[in-house]
Amino acid sequence: TVTATSTATATTVTKTVFDDSVCFENGASYAPAEIVLTNVSSPRSCMSRCLAREGITYFTYYPPMRTCQCSQIGADKVAMSGDFIAGEVECGGG
Repeated sequence: TVTATSTATATTVTKTVFDDSVCFENGASYAPAEIVLTNVSSPRSCMSRCLAREGITYFTYYPPMRTCQCSQIGADKVAMSGDFIAGEVECGGG
């Protein structure tokens, strides 16, 4: 007697989405940017780095390019693709 067993393996691809509705808003950007930083590792790092800059109120992080934009008070919030993550630099203690 021959018994065959087949096991199906499901592969799930997940995309990191920051679900911190208090500090991070997905699909938003602030413009104009006063400072643009490159090679930034995360939205939290972007938020902290913008907080360290004088006169900066908002941050925008774009994960695909690892760019961080720092904007002053009075910047306009703009709807963007869901990849953009934006917020206030003083939210949640930086």
